[in-house]
Amino acid sequence: MFKLVKKDIANDQTLPIDDENNGHQRKSQMSAGKRTFLTLQVFVFVSGVLMCSQNALSIYTKSVLTSIERRFQISSSLAGLIVGSFNFGNMLFVVLVSKLSSNGHRPRIMAGGSMVIALGGFLNVIPHIVSPDYDPTLISDKEMLFNSTILLDSTETSVAPSCSSSNIYVLLVLGEMLQGIGATVLVPLGSSFIDDFAKSGKSPLYLGIMFLLQNLGPGVGYLVGSLTTMLYVDFDRVDTSEIKITMNDGSWVGAWWLGYIIIGLCVILTAIPLFWFPRKMEKSDIVGKKSIREIKNGNNKMDFGIDEDDVIPLDGTLLRKHSNVKKTSECLFAEKRALTRTEKVMEIFSDLYTTVKRLMTNPVYLLVVMGYAGLMFVVGALTAFMPKFLEIVFYQSKSQASMIFGLSMPLVICIGLFSGGFIVQRSKLGAKGTLRFIVCAAGATIFLIIPTYYINCDPQESLHCSNISVSDQFNLTHCKDERGEICRPKCYAFVGMMCLAALLCCHIVTPSYSVILRTVKPKDKCTAIGLKFLIIRLLAFIPSPMITGAVIDDTCTQWSAPPGCIGTATCLEHDRESFRFSYLHIIVLGVTATCIFNTAGCIVQHRTQTRTSKPVQNEDNV
Repeated sequence: MFKLVKKDIANDQTLPIDDENNGHQRKSQMSAGKRTFLTLQVFVFVSGVLMCSQNALSIYTKSVLTSIERRFQISSSLAGLIVGSFNFGNMLFVVLVSKLSSNGHRPRIMAGGSMVIALGGFLNVIPHIVSPDYDPTLISDKEMLFNSTILLDSTETSVAPSCSSSNIYVLLVLGEMLQGIGATVLVPLGSSFIDDFAKSGKSPLYLGIMFLLQNLGPGVGYLVGSLTTMLYVDFDRVDTSEIKITMNDGSWVGAWWLGYIIIGLCVILTAIPLFWFPRKMEKSDIVGKKSIREIKNGNNKMDFGIDEDDVIPLDGTLLRKHSNVKKTSECLFAEKRALTRTEKVMEIFSDLYTTVKRLMTNPVYLLVVMGYAGLMFVVGALTAFMPKFLEIVFYQSKSQASMIFGLSMPLVICIGLFSGGFIVQRSKLGAKGTLRFIVCAAGATIFLIIPTYYINCDPQESLHCSNISVSDQFNLTHCKDERGEICRPKCYAFVGMMCLAALLCCHIVTPSYSVILRTVKPKDKCTAIGLKFLIIRLLAFIPSPMITGAVIDDTCTQWSAPPGCIGTATCLEHDRESFRFSYLHIIVLGVTATCIFNTAGCIVQHRTQTRTSKPVQNEDNV
């Protein structure tokens, strides 16, 4: 049933005729107020904070990885498997989820994916709930050094370890996979939603703000990890005053599970506003809102089926899919086309196969992607095990190691990403010039990493013991460990050099994207970026933590279990020199691979340009 209204042309308003519509007008004003709040700018901010929380949750696992190793008696390679599970879940579902959800209600799908992320975080807490209280009586690193260098040379003082049959770490793997699956929808749907409904010229600015907020996530994750590891793992169910160890002891395990609850709740709280955003937004404040306001009668749903979330262009055509209005010839034509959608599936897959084949036979594209994979392999090794490196090599506590790395590296990475894109844009380099820039940046990074091989700390110079007897072999109250404090300046020097190397290395990221977009056909750009992410996950993000963890395990000299059950044991003591050199070798090799692949890409690009320019030169001579 249609209600009569009169139009106030002077004020461009729709006025109700009878008093019954006054209440409906107030509802319409409330709806307008809601629309004023649910703007694209608010969506950008909410999405950025949400991605920051998701990124923080992902990085948090890496910041407490050593605590998880010690708590559940697992090796570094298994810890790497836990970290890599996030990208494994993300890789399996990113294309499928993004494609299926591209035509849906994108803000609400993003909110639903965020709930899956939070569920994965809460699942990671279950191992703490079902596990018995942590027993810190295992020989810590300091106790082993004490026993082996001061007290007894016999093996009678060692504790007889036993194999651990617990596979509870599998829950952590499942939790990380759920986080990866939920994260598949955030960036594709968030960025496409902004790009579709941003005003002309505003999309790059909004996307930049969103990704800037997202890149704050790693710092937040490491900071939360640093704070939670200051608390004893079982502070919620034991009297911490009776705990004889401190967080400077190697056997200390912090409250690794607490951060999952804190950040998981943040993910939920930032995702809730997305449920109220409409399916579509207007690029202009005039188009859509005014048209709806003119024909609304005040109800949330019109008599002929127009919802609040529908957009009505100036020509009056309804964009809602299921409208009750009598079908026009245009609607019938759209319905006819929908019937042939099934027949087009094979055509889509055929086109996808042709596009992937074309990209895989593009040598410059492949070489640049392989070089980028080498760089991301280094990123995976750094984010997963750099806090452990600072803890072992420079005797920092778990909390201090996460704090030092988390507060320095993310800021440097953000600066490097921005300045790399700025340099390439200002210099207006072509594909070949950009590849040369990448090679120079990678080569300079290697030279900055080399000095870190010589930054070390003597492990013996800060262990002070007095009045030691054989009966006190497990009593460390006579010893004061000052190794962390004395080694801290050298730790800062090492992290400073690594930050300079990372700053220079991050100049490679944006130019790599630029080269990829310039060396493929315009119609292949989206597929090229998607295929690049798939290759990077297969060759870098998934294997990097596991390979690096296996290399670290090879440097272990004392396990918490017999040799027959190394996989379910944690390392109590590392060969520090072997650990240090092996870890730095991985970083140097990854950056070297980046340099080699991009050098090859530069050579191929030069030959391609030379071959294509010869006919033009011959025509000019004629």
